[in-house]
Amino acid sequence: MGIHSEYDRAHALELEERKEADEQVIGGLYCPSAWSQARKQIEINYFLNSPDAETIEAERRYIQEKAQRNMVEYYRRLRPTGPPLQG
Repeated sequence: MGIHSEYDRAHALELEERKEADEQVIGGLYCPSAWSQARKQIEINYFLNSPDAETIEAERRYIQEKAQRNMVEYYRRLRPTGPPLQG
């Protein structure tokens, strides 16, 4: 392969593109503090904008609402509102 061949130019363009891409990186090296956090952040959801994604979102909302209701009930039972006990 000659120094001024079309293949040499393709290689030079590839190097230039790689350099430009490296300069456009905003953050540094990705280093999560926990493997479970890393797994969740890099998880791929293949069902984006699909009925399955809507189901997953509906389940997530249901769980949050149920947890909120349970917390309200828990705190209500923690402080009874009846008359004070005489002792």
